[in-house]
Formats: sequence, C-alpha cells, structure tokens
Amino acid sequence: MQPIVVLCSHLHRCGRCGNVLAITASVIGLSVQPIWAQRSNVPRNLSVQHLITIGLEEGPAEYLFSAPTSIAVGPRDEIVVLDARERNVRVFDSQGRFLRRMGRAGSGPAEFSDPLTLLVLDTLIHVADLNGRLTTFSVSGRYLFDRVMPRIQGGFARVMAPLRHGQWFISRPAVYSNVATDNRELLLLWRGREAADTVSAHNPGSVLFSRPDFPMLSPSGIRVGAEVVWAIAGDSLLALVNGYSGRVRWLASTANGLTEHGDRRLNWSIRELSARESDEARKRVAMRYRQWPKLNVVTPPRVGGATGALLDDQARVWINRRNGFETTREWQVVSPNPDMPVLRLLLPDGFSLRFVYKDRLYGTNRTPNGAPVLQVFRIAEVQK
Repeated sequence: MQPIVVLCSHLHRCGRCGNVLAITASVIGLSVQPIWAQRSNVPRNLSVQHLITIGLEEGPAEYLFSAPTSIAVGPRDEIVVLDARERNVRVFDSQGRFLRRMGRAGSGPAEFSDPLTLLVLDTLIHVADLNGRLTTFSVSGRYLFDRVMPRIQGGFARVMAPLRHGQWFISRPAVYSNVATDNRELLLLWRGREAADTVSAHNPGSVLFSRPDFPMLSPSGIRVGAEVVWAIAGDSLLALVNGYSGRVRWLASTANGLTEHGDRRLNWSIRELSARESDEARKRVAMRYRQWPKLNVVTPPRVGGATGALLDDQARVWINRRNGFETTREWQVVSPNPDMPVLRLLLPDGFSLRFVYKDRLYGTNRTPNGAPVLQVFRIAEVQK
C-alpha cells in the first residue's frame, strides 16, 4: 500500500495585532499499530504528524525568534523556549499562542549574559548561563533566585542541573593542553561545594589543531562524533550513550549517588578513523584557518556513532546518529526494557529535535527565508 498524505491548515488571529497566523498540520504514512504495543525484536520505523509551527518572519515580537536553542514542556503542556540571542525565555500554550516572557539581557537578577540551557522541573524554570549562574523562575514568570555554579578546573560548568537528594549534575567542557590525551569532557556528580563522583571522562570528538608558535591544542569546530553523549530527564535520571561502542546506560539519582537503572548495547558498526577521513579533517582545518600555515592537526581515535541524545518521560533514550563529519536526520529510540525493540525515525528536512514529551517532538526549523521557527510533531505510527 502507498502512503497517504493529508494536509490541513487552521487560521489563528493574533489578539494583539490582528494578524492571522497559519497553523498547519500534515499526516504522512499508514497506521499499522500503536508504537507502545510493539514488542517484536524486528526494528520498527516511526513516522510523524506535523501539529503546529510557532514563529513568523515579520509580526509581533513574541513570535520572532533569533536563536531558539533550548525547549522544554511545563505544566498544562505549555511550551517553554530559551532564545539565546534575544536572552529571554518565552512560554506558549499547547496550541502555540504566546503567554508570557521572562529574562532579558544583562548581568543582574533575572538577566542573562550568555544563556546556554533550559530545564523545567515541576513548577520551576532553570536557566544555566555561561557567566556561571543558574537563574530560577516560577512557571508563572516570577523571578525567584540565582545560584552561582561551581568553578572547576577549566572554568565554570557548562551545564548544571539539580538532582534529588541535594545533588547536582555538572558538565565541564574539555580543558585543552598540548597533550591530546589530556583533553577530556567531564560529567560530574556534585554535592555541596565539591565533586562527589566522576560520571564520565571522555573524548568530545573534536578535531584539534595547534600552530608552531602556539603549541596548545584548540578545538577546530570540526567533529567526528563524541565518545560519549548524554541526556538528563527531570531530577532523577541520566543516560550515557557511548558513541564508540554503542553501549547505553541509565543512571538514577539516589541518596547514595548514581545507581545503575539499565544497560543495553546497540548493534552499531564502530570503526577507526580512516586515512581518507584523517586527510579530509586536515584539509577542513587548513581551509578554516588558512591564515596560519603549517598547522598540527590531531584527530579523535575513532568515529563516534552519535552526535546527541535526549531522554523522554518514559525513560527512552533518543539518539541522533552520526556519519563521520556529518550529523544525520536519523534518530534511534532505545528503551531500558531489553524486550522492547529499537525504534528508528528519520526527521523531516531541516527539523532539529530539542525535546521529547509523551508522543510529541519539539524542535526548531527555518522558513524558506531563513527565519527560525518552532515546530511540534506527533509520533503518529510505526511502519514495518
């Protein structure tokens, strides 16, 4: 049977300016069986249904985005979005209508200088800033307090997320030196003012370079997949995906630290970086930094099979696959239950997945003229 394509659109008038916003939806594919009922070991492919697009090229400022980098879902399925360039957080209802805004550019209370990530826990919205602060708001938009992130070797933590039992999850970027083996990204479990445990120390997958007059290695911005990618859900669950081996681990936050919650190994074809790929990496670095001749280029030892991960509210890990230098549109969905099959999804063109909740996918895309927008899809079905 051939896939059926159904298109529909709904119009919504903005209450502030009177402009009509088009909210479109599309259904692609054939219904086979609810995905939650699948228990076969045969891999299944997911398909999606487009629900809403939020954002305009011109119009009210509430619907204009510059760099929406982080998305979460709050109470009543409200969509919470961090725009890193505009330095604010915006909240929309489940239908895409603007509700409220919080934060602004600056270094004072309720202000962001370089916001990185967004986390919604119960009725609190946390925003981690590169200046070393974690700013907290209520979901109603009221500023509550700031916390100063721990300063560790190499600078402030890149990500700081509160866990249960007074613990914190810390991500520290790699600290680069002139020895390639020293360059490791750290994931730490933190209590009080000190690290309680090192969760992972891994190669971030960056192609490094140095100049003859400056032997310190630096990341080139070119990657071939990290040794480990990770995801966190709520205040109690962490997932680690080893891009070199295909191993997926689930860790739960307890009073005694992190404990194993699940362990699976994916059937990935993991390989060393080929001579051709090493040459390609050197050419890319030389082209990007052509103002400096005779660069020393250091490549990662292997090609990582993953470029990112997310955890949904059912403890499933969504893994973005990688093919050498390129991020692919393929995501694999892995449950901690070994009896559940690995599911596969090929994302729509241009769609960057940021958050998964219930049967919804939340992410970003661009209009034909390049304006950033938010998009929401529903997981519609499983196809054999």
